[in-house]
Formats: sequence, C-alpha cells, structure tokens
Amino acid sequence: MLMKNPAFLKRALLLTVVACASLSGWAYDPDFEVDGIYYYISNHSRNTVGVTYGTDGTYYSGDVVIPETVEHEGTTYTVTGILTDAFIWCDSLTSVSIPNTVTSISLMAFEGCESLTSVTIPEGVRSIGQWAFSCCYSLTEVSLPGSLTTIGNRAFSCCYSLPEVAIPESVTSIGSEAFSDCYALTSVNIPDGIAKIEKGVFWGCSSLKEITIPEGVDSIGELAFCDCTSLVSVNIPDGVTEIADAVFSGCSSLSEITIPEGVTSIGDGAFSHCSSLLSVNIPEGVTSIGNSAFWECSSLSEITLPESLSYIGNAIFADCSNLTKITSLNPTPPGYYVLFYPFEYFDTENCVLYVPLGSKESYSTTRYWEDFYNIVEVDFGSLEEIAVDHADATEVARYDLNGRMLSEPQPGVNIVRYSDGSAKKIVVK
Repeated sequence: MLMKNPAFLKRALLLTVVACASLSGWAYDPDFEVDGIYYYISNHSRNTVGVTYGTDGTYYSGDVVIPETVEHEGTTYTVTGILTDAFIWCDSLTSVSIPNTVTSISLMAFEGCESLTSVTIPEGVRSIGQWAFSCCYSLTEVSLPGSLTTIGNRAFSCCYSLPEVAIPESVTSIGSEAFSDCYALTSVNIPDGIAKIEKGVFWGCSSLKEITIPEGVDSIGELAFCDCTSLVSVNIPDGVTEIADAVFSGCSSLSEITIPEGVTSIGDGAFSHCSSLLSVNIPEGVTSIGNSAFWECSSLSEITLPESLSYIGNAIFADCSNLTKITSLNPTPPGYYVLFYPFEYFDTENCVLYVPLGSKESYSTTRYWEDFYNIVEVDFGSLEEIAVDHADATEVARYDLNGRMLSEPQPGVNIVRYSDGSAKKIVVK
C-alpha cells in the first residue's frame, strides 16, 4: 500500500545534493511500478531489478510482499535487491516479505520503519548496507541468513526493542555502531571470522550482560562497549594489543577484567565510570595509560602499575574514592604530559604508594608523584617490605614475581598482600 510521504522532500533534497556531488549508485528513481511496488532496472542485459521508492511523494505502508519476478512491457525481471532509501521512514510499514532472489539490502533501505516488528532476510543475501534497519524502533525479531558476510555501519542502530541477534558464522565484517543503542539487546554472538570489532559496535546496549569475543579478534575499536551498563563480564583475546579510547567506559556493572599480555597501551577513558570494577590487571608490556583511564572506578581499592609503564595521562584515577593502594613497579616514576595533572581529583593523601626498593627518593622528588603523603619502598625481589605481619590479617591481593595481579593462586612463587599492609612470599605447588 502507498501513502503520501512527509519525508519525500527531504529525500529529494538529499538526492539532489548527492547528484551534484557526482556520486554514482545512490539515486534509484523508479523505471516502472507494478502492483504498488516501484522498481529500478539494475541490469538491462540480465533483466534484474531492485525495489526502490516512488518519486511522486508516496511511501509504503501495511504489509508488503515483494515477488521474486515481475513483468513489465513483455519482459520478466528478477528482483535481486532492496535499493537505497527504498522504504526509508515508512513508519506505517508493518511487515515485508523479501524473496529468495534478493542478494543485497542497501543503504538506509528500511531506516525509520517504526512499525516494523520482524523481518526475515532470506538465504542468498550477502550484505546489509549502512543504516539499513536503523531506527526501526518496534523491531523485536530479525533472522539473518547463512549467506551473509557483511553488516554495514549502524545497520541496526537504535532498534530499541530488539532483544537478541544470532549473527551467522559466515559474517566476516560488522560495521561501526552496527548495534549501537539497542537498549533491549541481551544476547548477541560474534562469529569466529571477525578479526576486528569496530568503533561503537555495541555502544549503549544497556541490557547486554555478557559477550564472548572470539580468539581471532586482534582489535577492539573505541567506544565498542561504551555504556553497556549491564555488562558483568567480557573476555579480551590474547591477540589484542591496545585497549582503545572509552572502550568500556560506563560499564557500571563490570566487576573485573583481565587485560592480555600483548597489550601495550590503555586509551583515554578506557575504563572510566566502571563503578563496580573491583580489580584489573595491567600486564607487563603496557607503556602508556591515557587520560581519565580509570575515572570514577569507585569500587577499585588497589592497582599495580607495571615496570614497563613510562607514561600516564591526565586524571587517570579521578574520583576513585576507594583506591588506597597503588603499586608502581618502575624504579623511574612514569612520565606525563607537562600540561596535565595525572592525579587530578584523586586523594593522594590517603592512598599508599608502593615503589621498588631504592626509588622512594626519586618518586618523592618528582612532580606530581611527590603529592603522595605515604610512599613505601618494597624489595620485590626478596619481598622484605616495611610492614609487620599480623595473624588476623586477611588476603586482599595476590601477584606473581613480575607484579602482575593474580585472580587465584598460581603454581610457583606468589606474592600475597594482606589487609594490614603486610606481604609475604608463598610457594604454591
């Protein structure tokens, strides 16, 4: 069914701008119409067409059934695509049947179809374009085919009602912000063929509780899981070498995370506003921690900075109100950008700074590090710390000989720190 489209003038203006910019493959004005559906001839020699929009200010509504073939002026055409803007902002469209002959769903094809509740994408479709189903606010179910290889940028962004998505193993590329602001999304899988998680893919998925990232992933883009406020656990594969900017910012339910050995940098705001974060290991090899990396991690009580760390950004522990112990394994105080204050909005008076034996003077005379009121030297080699072991003390943290925090006892020598500030070596067999 067709109705007058209030967004028609906006679309016409957009297409005019694109035409002036000489961008090919964007505007698909219809060549003919059959049974209320408009078609653009995409290949004259192969007699193929794609579904497109009407140019007379009309748009689709109700239930639309797209046929596999269509007759026009004595020629039979095969329907192979849903073209750019075909159903854009058709807010009265309630259902659409897509035939098995379709192989692609293009840019903004169903964007803003506010009444669309479910869609089945048939086998044979290999790509879903950018913004294809963006702002389909009522969409609760989507079925993706085994032939699919590419999901475009923001393809399902702002699908507020979508609770789960099964992404087939055939998919090798998921675009940036593909599922951003899918507030109801609780479950989603990432196929093994994905090597990179793009920027903001699950940004704002506030109901997402856990996710497994395949071992083949070697890059996680900035903001990838930002504001996933229900996320309680996530694994980071060993191949990842960088924790990008704001990648876990606002994950207020995340209680612990293990950073793999190959990581060399932690970006700006990477774990900011993770208010439930109790522990985080920073492995040897990390050389820089960006601005506000742990801002408002209000449950974090202690943290160890590796010997490899040479640079810290501005306000890295701002508003970490329970952080009372920082261990820095580098004998040379890590540097900072001259205009930044790395300990801005942080209580250095009530936090004990543990440093290697022989380096207290260096820390106490280095700008900003000198702001710590209590700097304690530790011989991490023999672990003769300036502290007294009390019988009623409880274990608060455990490390290996390289200073890496352990989540559980590991075979070999473990360094155990206790609630009274004391520490000792324990051999675990």
